[in-house]
Amino acid sequence: MVFGKTYTVTKIKEVEDVEHIDLGPLIRQAHQVFSPNTSLGEWIEEGEAKYGKNFTDIILCKQIERLTKRQDSEITIITGSRSLPGIQYIANRFGIRYPQIIYITAPFLQLKRNYEGREGISLTEEEFLSILQAEKQMGLEQLEQYAREHCVYLRNDNTDGFIQTIRNIMIKKKEKEEKTKG
Repeated sequence: MVFGKTYTVTKIKEVEDVEHIDLGPLIRQAHQVFSPNTSLGEWIEEGEAKYGKNFTDIILCKQIERLTKRQDSEITIITGSRSLPGIQYIANRFGIRYPQIIYITAPFLQLKRNYEGREGISLTEEEFLSILQAEKQMGLEQLEQYAREHCVYLRNDNTDGFIQTIRNIMIKKKEKEEKTKG
């Protein structure tokens, strides 16, 4: 079995009271609603030209706000952000002073399989490399570097120990926040 974001969060939800918001499907869903006749990349470029660099962040914040109004959980895990400015925009919008950033990477073939499964397509390695390159240009490379230097940087090794490591990080963060409140 290959652990992806959704599987990892599902396993965490089995033992922790968390909500999960995956930004990838939210932005793809908005694209289909607002501009189904253009590619996702074209839609984002047009939106950024018209509304500024935070075009997708603005849309995502509206979706997050809609989703979080319906939940009771203390912790929300947001996955799928591709840039540090995007994370900062969302954190500022919702008054999150110290977001916990956990950057998870995985081997190329695992990323490719997960992507193909999610999108229901088959890609050559070169095609998938071009997708990864586009994500790097969106800011993923800077986010990865920031995480290596200032946050938690993990390599998904497809073990239950990996899931436990993330749970432990969340527990420590929650304990630290409770101490500062008390």
